[in-house]
Amino acid sequence: MICQALRLPASQLTAARPDEAGVAPDPGTCVDAELLCQQRVKGVYGDLLAFMSRLELPLDEEHRRFWTGSQMAALQMVNAVKDAKHLQKNLGQRLQGPDSPVRAAYVDLRRHLFGQIRALRAIALADGDDGASRLRDLDRKAAAFDARFRTRLFEQVRAGRFDALEAGSLLNDHGYVERIYRSLRQALAFAEEPDSLQRLRRLAGDAVPERA
Repeated sequence: MICQALRLPASQLTAARPDEAGVAPDPGTCVDAELLCQQRVKGVYGDLLAFMSRLELPLDEEHRRFWTGSQMAALQMVNAVKDAKHLQKNLGQRLQGPDSPVRAAYVDLRRHLFGQIRALRAIALADGDDGASRLRDLDRKAAAFDARFRTRLFEQVRAGRFDALEAGSLLNDHGYVERIYRSLRQALAFAEEPDSLQRLRRLAGDAVPERA
């Protein structure tokens, strides 16, 4: 959904190394992020809350954490799409404009966010116990990018390549990129499934008869 809202190439999410031509800015019209949120997130979030309200069996601590985490993960997805909605307007306008230092900064922001989404998706799908360490490494890379981006931005202002309004807009949109990353990262952290539910899913899968 974030990729759709910001016209990021979802087809490149699984590529070993994304094609730079595919990641390059697309001047086309973005899908409305609010519409995406209404269609694909808020309904699921509401269904989850309704389901949780009907749970009557006593739950142990592990399952209570899971259902609370599921609610929080869905809420973080709502937040991420909302921030993508705010980012969508300026990003779309700048990417459709002529080459300039400001446009280059927006391209950099867009490429950075796409890299973060790719990395989070890879961590979510990976087997093994190194997910936490990979997330910490991704956090460090995000912090390093944020520091570099702000440093370059103020250098551009001092050099007269950005005016104060452009710099303020970039900082604001950089904040949306940061929040989208944090929301997706937190959604991933909340989405861990209890071992007991994993065992039930495996048993259910084993019980499904094979088709002739």
